Amino acid sequence: MRNVLIATFTACLGLGSMVWAQTPSQSPSTPGQPPSAAGQPPAGPQQSEQAQGEATNLTGCLTKAGSGQYSIVDDKTQRHVTFAAPDKIEPYLNQTVELSGETVARGATTSFVPQSVKRVSASCQAAPGK
Repeated sequence: MRNVLIATFTACLGLGSMVWAQTPSQSPSTPGQPPSAAGQPPAGPQQSEQAQGEATNLTGCLTKAGSGQYSIVDDKTQRHVTFAAPDKIEPYLNQTVELSGETVARGATTSFVPQSVKRVSASCQAAPGK
């Protein structure tokens, strides 16, 4: 009887170690760390935003579109872009500016995220024919 118990205990111990050896190790990941050795980068919304961001420069008349919202019509493409920005941009209102930033795709929505602003002219020029 004792041999049966020892054999059962040994078998359970052996099976348990085999199961444990088959479980993939989970190393803790912290933001900013490089991908794991397996080459699997951490998934997350910031990574997809960065992967789809495109450098964009817009030059045109900066106007206010609402609370925390601003608008610019690009002089080159005549594209009207509305975007969110901090109040620090207020001194540039109703002036011709060059905005540098990124166009970021978030699902089906594309938005402009300004990163810097430079004054081109202290006033906005009227479009030809107006």
